[in-house]
Amino acid sequence: MRQADIKVGVTYHNGKTGNRSYSARKVVELGVAYRDWMYGLMHDGVKYEQIAGPSKGNTHTLSIKPFSQWAKGEVQAEGDRNATE
Repeated sequence: MRQADIKVGVTYHNGKTGNRSYSARKVVELGVAYRDWMYGLMHDGVKYEQIAGPSKGNTHTLSIKPFSQWAKGEVQAEGDRNATE
């Protein structure tokens, strides 16, 4: 996805299937300051909650660039899926 497409409150997935591969992350905040191990203090962080996949239930911060490369699409709400079926 493009970095500009990442929005607060939206849940994104990694495009994979299966219990061991699928991952979903809900964006909590954009523009978060965080300390990168290599570059020091950065201000382009995406704070997200891991909804599905490894470390489910935890909150993390990642630079916008790798987050947007990881995100393959938006997760549709359960109500939206049921309404179209």
